[in-house]
Amino acid sequence: MVDSAPTNYVACIGTGVNALSDLSDDGTMDARADGMFCSVAWRRMADCTDGLSNTALCSESLLGPGGADAASSAWPDPQTYLALVAPVQQVTVANCDQPKPGSINRFPASRGRVWAGQGYENTVYNHFFTPNTTRYDCYFWVNNGFKAARSRHPGGVNVLLGDGSVRFVSQTIVLATWRAIASRASGEVPENF
Repeated sequence: MVDSAPTNYVACIGTGVNALSDLSDDGTMDARADGMFCSVAWRRMADCTDGLSNTALCSESLLGPGGADAASSAWPDPQTYLALVAPVQQVTVANCDQPKPGSINRFPASRGRVWAGQGYENTVYNHFFTPNTTRYDCYFWVNNGFKAARSRHPGGVNVLLGDGSVRFVSQTIVLATWRAIASRASGEVPENF
């Protein structure tokens, strides 16, 4: 990593299902985000009506390899590279899954480079995809997108829950359950995870 203060830990901003509507007019993650964290509002433990033992606060992420932007026509490792959607495109699953590298820029130095840096590439993640997905984390600048929990542990990631416990969550977790533990007040009762 060429930048200082990198981090392998990220805060959960929610399910990611409403990634575009979670933004305020200035492009920051606002109070509509359904997780315990966002950039412009305070959240109290009392705001977590789904139960602290059922709500994710933080998880693991992998650092990018550092260095210059990738220019190769081959797709690099989705576990350590981020995809940046071109400004003319919206962040959608279809746009993020483009088969041609020319439609998405890859930034190897971005992932986790500054622990105090607000934004998808540095300090937050969501539960739109299950842990360790083979899809690229995909975002538009610093304000919206899909970013999964990732680790080098075989089969899953560690998740810090609101009650202070840490659980190892399998990457084969049912997506509905994974999203249920990301929201703070949606009323879901997650299956065992």
